[in-house]
Amino acid sequence: MNFIKLLPLSILSLALTACGGSGGGSESSSNNDSSEPIVLTEGGPVSNPTPIDFQNLNEIKAEDFYNHYRVNVDAGDTLIISGNIDTVVSDRDSQRCRQRDDYYTGIRILDLSGVDDPIKRSCSPYFFHQFMEAGVYDLKFGFPGAKGYFVATMLPTGIEPKLGSQVGTGGLPDNLGRIDIDGKNVLAGDSAMNHFGYKGEADETIYLQAYVDPREGDRTGQRCRQSRGYFSYKFSFGWTVMSKDVSDNIYRQPVFSCSGSLEYTFPKDGTYHFNFRNFLGGTGYFYATTTPAPL
Repeated sequence: MNFIKLLPLSILSLALTACGGSGGGSESSSNNDSSEPIVLTEGGPVSNPTPIDFQNLNEIKAEDFYNHYRVNVDAGDTLIISGNIDTVVSDRDSQRCRQRDDYYTGIRILDLSGVDDPIKRSCSPYFFHQFMEAGVYDLKFGFPGAKGYFVATMLPTGIEPKLGSQVGTGGLPDNLGRIDIDGKNVLAGDSAMNHFGYKGEADETIYLQAYVDPREGDRTGQRCRQSRGYFSYKFSFGWTVMSKDVSDNIYRQPVFSCSGSLEYTFPKDGTYHFNFRNFLGGTGYFYATTTPAPL
């Protein structure tokens, strides 16, 4: 296992700093408060994968030989990965990833047999998978010529999403930011920090409207809809609901709205998990309102 010394900072602080604060993307740390360099947990070769670090950032190297990670799960656990790389996956690599099982652009579970390939593989720096069987699984990350990092969260089976104390700003999947119904909610350029929660009542409807700059054009919206907006596809953007449905089945592949708008009626009482992704890394804000269940 290859561990680099880790900074005593929260994941969100690390991610913001790694992005250059407010989305600058520079490697320079001259405008950072910390005098220490940003350090990441390194991956390993296929013969010695590194356990995913759920408390800190994990490195994605340009050389995918050392981009192997390992995770130990219980049946029903859900793994959510949000990556940030310094280049955009090309259309050609994205297409090859979707068409060829042996093409390693993106993120893939290596030792998962008997499962539909789109469920165990992502053609983007984002990944969502619910494990049906307990065990130890290895993942490989590969983005030609690109480097960066990823944030990982494991949601245990049977556990309702947790609302954090922050209001109007996002959090991680296991510590959701609370949606401010009465004010403006902040959206970061990194979707790893755009997880929000709301306690809804059965048949209540929530309306979300995001405003980001830069924002996707009509062509990207069309591509998103053509790919059905799945979490793992390159052009997926907008809002997605990452909570269980009325039958207590979690969505195996959450679907994005492909726009800044979302209208969602809660199927039952509970805490609901929303994530916003901007394909271009734009920052901004969103408003929210609700209407009660019909009498």
